[in-house]
Amino acid sequence: MTRTKALERLALATPTDRRAEVAKAVEKLIAEQDPFVRKAAVKTLAVWGAKEQIPALGQALTHNDVFTRKAAIEALATFKEEQQAGDLIAKRLPEGAERGDASKALQAMGPVGQTAALKYMKHTEWTVRLEVCNILKVVGTQQCLKALQAAAAQDQNGIVRMAAGEAAQIAATRK
Repeated sequence: MTRTKALERLALATPTDRRAEVAKAVEKLIAEQDPFVRKAAVKTLAVWGAKEQIPALGQALTHNDVFTRKAAIEALATFKEEQQAGDLIAKRLPEGAERGDASKALQAMGPVGQTAALKYMKHTEWTVRLEVCNILKVVGTQQCLKALQAAAAQDQNGIVRMAAGEAAQIAATRK
């Protein structure tokens, strides 16, 4: 059985009491030259990994292979309670090719996604600010209301102002 196939099977398995041991062994494979092994390792860490693997998955976010980065975004999104994971995903919002994947992942993370996305509410690129509004339409709560209202009133871009206003109305209904 190839390493890729073994990792793919492991990703479908239910973690056992050897979870930490398996995750540590799989983590090393993120640096593998073979892109299929590397991607399978990242996906396996989404199932077997713990918060100790978040830094390694963060390194995968900067890999030159787009499929590795995409898999890392998805894997990090499984750590819904870990702000560090959300913050690493949010760093990909300025990257046009990964913005949609990062947005989807942050939306899936709920409160962690909200906190991470808010850090980019004043980004220099209007497309990033617009994506933050899109994220906050889904996960925003009253906690982000002040930032959204400010953007709705003062953002330089009309599209962002409109999206921020819509997101603020929706966020105002959530606690």
